[in-house]
Amino acid sequence: MESTMETEPMIVDVQLNDVSYEEALVDTGNTCYITINERTVRKLQLPTQELMSPRNVQGFSQGMDEKITQITWAKLDIGGYQIQKAYMYVIPKQRQAMILGLRWMEDHAVSIDCDHKTLKFQGRGIEVHRTSKERAKADFVLLNSTGFAKNMKDSAEVFAASMHDFKKALSAKAP
Repeated sequence: MESTMETEPMIVDVQLNDVSYEEALVDTGNTCYITINERTVRKLQLPTQELMSPRNVQGFSQGMDEKITQITWAKLDIGGYQIQKAYMYVIPKQRQAMILGLRWMEDHAVSIDCDHKTLKFQGRGIEVHRTSKERAKADFVLLNSTGFAKNMKDSAEVFAASMHDFKKALSAKAP
C-alpha cells in the first residue's frame, strides 16, 4: 500500500553555460523562479551578486535559520529550450543541485504531464522526459574546446583534421 502512495521525483537534466549538465528538481511547491545550491555555483564558477535585502529560506532547511543572500545567473538549456540568462537564488544547504520552481514554470508556460512523466513547453513543441534512475547515477561533464584545453594543461596533444584527411585515411589503398 505504501509504495503506491509515492512516486519518483520529477528531475530533468539542465545544461548550464553550454558546459555542464546538472539535475534539476521540478517543484510546483517552490514559489521561487530557480534555486541552485552553493556547491554547484562553486563547482561551475558561476558569478554571484549580493542581494540588497536577504530573504528567509522557507522549506529548504528544515527549520534552520538560514538566509538567501546571493543570486547567480547562467545560460540554461532544458531539452532544447534555451534561456540566455536565467537568474537563480543561491541556497547554501539545498540538497538538489537545482530546483525549477513554480514561478519559472509560469514564466515559460511549462506544464507537467504526469502520465508521460514529461515537462511540456506549451506552444513550442518541446517535451522533456524525466531523468531515468540509471541516467541519474551517471556523473559527467560536457566540455567545450576551451574547457577541455584548460583541464588537460599540456597533458594531451590536440590536432585538427579535415573531412578530406578522414576520407584519405579510410580510402582503399592499392596493393
